[in-house]
Amino acid sequence: MWRSDVFLIRYANGTKEVLNAPPATASGGVPVSTAAAHTAFPADVPTVNNQSPDDAILDEPIRLDGPRIGFTILSANVLDKARESIPDLNPFLTQFGWQFESRLFRLPNGVSGLVEFVPLVGGLEQGKFLPSVSGLLGMRGAKGFEFGVGPNLTPLGANLVLAMGTSFRSNGINFPVNVAVVPGNGGTRVSLMLGFNARHR
Repeated sequence: MWRSDVFLIRYANGTKEVLNAPPATASGGVPVSTAAAHTAFPADVPTVNNQSPDDAILDEPIRLDGPRIGFTILSANVLDKARESIPDLNPFLTQFGWQFESRLFRLPNGVSGLVEFVPLVGGLEQGKFLPSVSGLLGMRGAKGFEFGVGPNLTPLGANLVLAMGTSFRSNGINFPVNVAVVPGNGGTRVSLMLGFNARHR
């Protein structure tokens, strides 16, 4: 929260700090100095870094980890290459995994910087074990729209993944919906992923 929006802080030891109270006056209407008004508070009151709404919030990273489920569709060229080692592979693969996400900063307009690590296992519905790992660096807008880019590693090789999506929030839980595109290997892989997460440190 912005310091200007906080009226009072009550600390665990029972002390209080009033941040935005009206100027105190003596009986004759003479303002009491700020220093005198704060003599009752401890000297080691924590400092609030984001004192101005113009300051970016650069606190410790906020974690937004959670499960992911979805599917991937392989283009014809990608499927042909995959079938060199997995002859009976179908072009439609289910995906199950986990997304590890950290919010690095948040700007005053609500835009956040993100770093994500997403391991997945595909093809279980076909009796296959096809792992993939993606690392993304991205941004999320104030209304939930997000995009990211980074490396993707699978048994087919290394490629670049482009992802975008949005998040819906209900009762403190985030429900992200993302589309990821991996061009390369002579074709394209397209994935749709769903999941949920809750903010924690």
